[in-house]
Amino acid sequence: MPFLTNYGQQVCLYDDNRTFLAGPLTVGTPATHGGIAQIADTLALYSGALSSGTASKDASVLTLVDPAGGGYAGDITITKSVTHWVDPSASSGDTQIVLQNKVFTATGSPMNDVGGAYIQDEESNVLALWERSSDITLATNDTITADALTIRII
Repeated sequence: MPFLTNYGQQVCLYDDNRTFLAGPLTVGTPATHGGIAQIADTLALYSGALSSGTASKDASVLTLVDPAGGGYAGDITITKSVTHWVDPSASSGDTQIVLQNKVFTATGSPMNDVGGAYIQDEESNVLALWERSSDITLATNDTITADALTIRII
């Protein structure tokens, strides 16, 4: 049975040089040079539950809509740094990447029907998404935390 080694998993999740903590990309290194942590640039919330037909690895079938109500202040910018990603721990198990906790606040009005969160690259390609077990509505000034969102290759 084919599988990725721990090193192969780290390359897929971080980058080809495993330089997770080395800071921003160097000049001449293309942003698409590998690794979710390297190419992800925004964390966003979406409204409503995904139907079982759209919860698919084929992101082209997803239609992700901002939460309604006017309180959604927009996406959070993320970069390849310890400010945004938890330092990986190599082990004999599956490698994972964990996004640091990020807080969204319903600003000025409610934020309705938050169904989950997703990360995307600079061209708005969805890289990963997380679905809540049920939608939630935030009153004005309430917060929701994207808590240790994890991507794991198994």
